[in-house]
Amino acid sequence: MPTAESFTVLGGGNGFRSCLAKIDVSDRSFDKWTTLGGNQKGGAVTESGKGLAQAMQFLWNLEGFQFSASANASRATFGTDPVRGGESVSVSLTNYSTDADSSRKIVPKDRVCGSLRDLREADYDTDAPLAASAVFGFSTFNGLNELARYYNGVTSNEDNFVGYGFMLDITGTGFGQDQEIRLTSQAYRASVRVDLASGSSSTDSQYCSISSNIGLTFYFVCGEEGTSGSDSYSSGGITAQASASFSRLDFYTY
Repeated sequence: MPTAESFTVLGGGNGFRSCLAKIDVSDRSFDKWTTLGGNQKGGAVTESGKGLAQAMQFLWNLEGFQFSASANASRATFGTDPVRGGESVSVSLTNYSTDADSSRKIVPKDRVCGSLRDLREADYDTDAPLAASAVFGFSTFNGLNELARYYNGVTSNEDNFVGYGFMLDITGTGFGQDQEIRLTSQAYRASVRVDLASGSSSTDSQYCSISSNIGLTFYFVCGEEGTSGSDSYSSGGITAQASASFSRLDFYTY
């Protein structure tokens, strides 16, 4: 993994660039929520589960994502009904590194005054862009990669503090968005989507975790697919397969 240049920062005096937003997760209609350290809705709150170590690493030292996504169909399909046939299509996407793209690269010391912004990578079949696609995206809150302090109750009482998680939409206007990491693949009528979030209102969601190259485990709320999923389709002479899987988070070392 890339080695970062050591640096010192005062920031907000809390280890972060500035004070973090405080969010009452009990005030959201979440079926499940979790901190990056693993404190979860309805569970006991532990100090390590608050996820300060994970939050610090995610903000300052995130380097990339290890994943795979692929989609293929027996022939190109430019629409759903009627199907217009063509050649077979196949796309794949593996891994994402902030270090590999100079236009989006923000090394740790530069995050004192900057932030990782919308990270995304995609592979489409160039001749039939609607036929197959594999897309990775890290949605950010108002264009910035931010974290928040979670409280299970009113935020004015520090006894309710349960830990750190992804930024959530606290505007109530739909202007913002809940931050999440998403991996999707699609080929004709075969599609799969894998989400890594800090909360979900869906009863089909599940708790999941991802390992890292620095020995820390990061905890999320995933969709019904968990951290990996697949789908297939076969009808009318067309076969299609799609798969997506997250395997690891990578961080700069010093």
